[in-house]
Amino acid sequence: MVTVQPPFSKGKGVYLLCMKLPKPVTICFGKREEIFRKGYYYYAGSAHGSGGLYSRLMRHCSHDKKKHWHIDYFLEHAKLVNIFTWATGKDFEHELAGMIGALDGVQPAATRFGSSDCRCGTHLLYASKNDLQIQLQAIAGLVHKCCIHE
Repeated sequence: MVTVQPPFSKGKGVYLLCMKLPKPVTICFGKREEIFRKGYYYYAGSAHGSGGLYSRLMRHCSHDKKKHWHIDYFLEHAKLVNIFTWATGKDFEHELAGMIGALDGVQPAATRFGSSDCRCGTHLLYASKNDLQIQLQAIAGLVHKCCIHE
């Protein structure tokens, strides 16, 4: 389990969860069922509510919670490997999902996952190997430069 503590902002922001699914699994959320392959998953989300990033990330790291979002069901089976955060009032989780999805070796994991309230195809992306760390660091810098600062 990942321990979330400051320096994560208690303010609003956007985050990227990097997760590992150790074995294939079928997950049901509501009436929907999806089969997920073993591998690495990346979820772009936002925390614009009163609790901000800190509360949202604490919730994601908790195993004792009522399931509300698609990611809650997925996290029952996946291990959090890394979390990137951007403290901002701007909502760019959609652009972030698009940037991750454009990387070589990355593909959509499940249609409309985490994106039922927007026009994105998905906010959950899949890669069979964990060889994206350098690219993710570059995207983190690019996102900060382009999306945070005007």
